[in-house]
Amino acid sequence: MITPQSQIGERPEFSAAEQRIFDSMTVLLDRAGLGYQGRFVEVNSQRIHYLDYGSGPPVLLLHGGGAGSAIWFRQIATLAESHRVIAPDHPVFRLSSQDAYEAPIVDSIFRYLTGFMDALGLDGVDVGGCRWERKRPCRWRSTARNVLIG
Repeated sequence: MITPQSQIGERPEFSAAEQRIFDSMTVLLDRAGLGYQGRFVEVNSQRIHYLDYGSGPPVLLLHGGGAGSAIWFRQIATLAESHRVIAPDHPVFRLSSQDAYEAPIVDSIFRYLTGFMDALGLDGVDVGGCRWERKRPCRWRSTARNVLIG
């Protein structure tokens, strides 16, 4: 199930743990001079939290393992000057649903990302991603109108 565009929602009531996550997220966003601009959407029966800033051509920023959407606070501040910047918390991360991915994981991630893009009405996006490596903490991959997995 994908939430219709007209039903994309504001912040729900948080549990105590979610409130602590929200508080730490807003600290990072404040460091970049960004007020919290998060929303929630349902994708495949999962609540997905995402940050949404700016206007213009869309850029989708995808965090790696162990992080969340606010990891992009500096990039969001710069990119939002000329783009719509969207950074979701993937399922099982931060303020999104804590339901585990189904096997095979690549198919599950593909369904989540395409469902998320459909829910937001994104037909084509530039994508920035992060993966952690010992010597180079973030490596960018960018593509137009495609989501690369793996």
